[in-house]
Amino acid sequence: MTNHPIASLRQWLNEEYPDSTLEFSRYVYKHYGRTESREIFHLECKAINFTWLKHEFRRLADSQELAFHSRVKLANGQTRHIPMIDFTNVLSPETASSRTRYISDLLGVSVELYSSGNSLHGYYLTLISQNDWLDFLASLLLCNLPDQIAEDVIDTRWVGHALKHRFCALRWSKHTNSYKQIPSKVHQAHQQHGIRIFS
Repeated sequence: MTNHPIASLRQWLNEEYPDSTLEFSRYVYKHYGRTESREIFHLECKAINFTWLKHEFRRLADSQELAFHSRVKLANGQTRHIPMIDFTNVLSPETASSRTRYISDLLGVSVELYSSGNSLHGYYLTLISQNDWLDFLASLLLCNLPDQIAEDVIDTRWVGHALKHRFCALRWSKHTNSYKQIPSKVHQAHQQHGIRIFS
């Protein structure tokens, strides 16, 4: 479980935003990234730990999975987003990091990559505003280069669903046969970054 996304996210959030509130959902996958149902719930950052996660896994209904959302509510009532990525057609951490280097430079932090079984998930351990989150999603789409590389690296349908729901969501569990494994951290070389542009 130490390679699960909760490990890095919990440590970072408890150090930087210990009084924040996080958002999750129990959802039923339909197809093509669509969900049949989604039960959204919130929990204080300090309540998130491995014991809680195992309990959440056990309480999932047969058809449900657990997802972590990008929205974070700060102690002052403001809402921020954790930049997230759902890659497609990519299993190589080097390829994922290379194709998103521009975004990493904008954010001033490297992307943390996790293998989901089918592809990779990415998290940036920083918070951005709603407006900057929209710019971030637009920048993700520009990482696809159809005139240079045939296959996309960013799941465009996932971005569409994020825009529709006003949050990003990445799976944290492997409870049904729709998925191959629980997301697990992969190792990649850290990048050097320039000045942060997104606020």
